[in-house]
Amino acid sequence: MKRDMELIRQILLRIEETENVQLLLDENYERREFIEYHLLLLREAGLIAGVVVVECDGGELVTQIVSKPRLTWSGHEFLDVARDETTWNQAKERVGNSIGTVAMSVLSALLIEISKRQLGL
Repeated sequence: MKRDMELIRQILLRIEETENVQLLLDENYERREFIEYHLLLLREAGLIAGVVVVECDGGELVTQIVSKPRLTWSGHEFLDVARDETTWNQAKERVGNSIGTVAMSVLSALLIEISKRQLGL
């Protein structure tokens, strides 16, 4: 399964806004497995806490809400540079079709560069 940076951004925004991952899963039932995979990636990357995604025998993913879902410090740091729609769209234009395959560190650095330029730094 491919990583979808747009979905990662949407999940982080939703957690910051509502802290309700279950609602996100329920609203997108047909994409549940895809969203659970991305929750697993976000947890592995240290961007979210309070959510555990367990991989069962056969590869099925099961999401467990163990406490109130929240962004970690790193999650807030990434979202702070990815939140603005203009900045996000400029970064997507710069990386083109590779937005799904560009390394998170490269994307973060690009978002920071764009943000600095917007602030005149």
